[in-house]
Amino acid sequence: MNYYLLDYRGALIGKSGESIGSEYSLTNACSECGTGAKYIGNFKFKSDSKNKNFYVTLDGDYIISDEIYIALLQADCKIKFAETETKRGKKLPYWHMTSEAEFPSVDFSPSLRVEPLWQCPVCKKNGWIGSNLRENGKTYILPFLFSYKEVSQQLLNKSDIFITWERFGKSSIKVEGIFGIRFARPILIVSEKVKNVLASYSKFLDFEKIEILSIRK
Repeated sequence: MNYYLLDYRGALIGKSGESIGSEYSLTNACSECGTGAKYIGNFKFKSDSKNKNFYVTLDGDYIISDEIYIALLQADCKIKFAETETKRGKKLPYWHMTSEAEFPSVDFSPSLRVEPLWQCPVCKKNGWIGSNLRENGKTYILPFLFSYKEVSQQLLNKSDIFITWERFGKSSIKVEGIFGIRFARPILIVSEKVKNVLASYSKFLDFEKIEILSIRK
């Protein structure tokens, strides 16, 4: 089966997670920056009625409707998503698309790099960014082209959606100046089955195939 990095090229809509009061546990997170914090209970996000099936929020979270969630289950996708609610606790007909199954750190990517001012000196999981190419007055986003030397079959059997070890952007466990508490997000990796379902719901989704050189049994 093929696996893909999930990328969204559309407009980002609404706030989510820590920015509107989702509760997080820091038990297994980095003590210095908070990267790896897990939210507790339902996931909070601010919806926008103009988009009824699929959101990517300003905070980088993927939100899908009941319709897409059911379609994924009917396609026999192994998923475990959290229900969502408003900031005040009203349940919403959406799901936060994420995973607890985490890929190892990437072995090679020509455009993956670190922003030194963002990366935590302790965990080094956050602060990752992509590279852009500026040519003839235009800026192009370069593909990540992730390559892994080895991934275990046990990991691949766990889920049809995964998160990258690398977290993108800055994490902060405390308020710093104009910046509030913030946990850097991973990129989502999806299986062929998930790709086939999601592709029919949004024209703004891109799927970049990753390379796995060896699958360890």
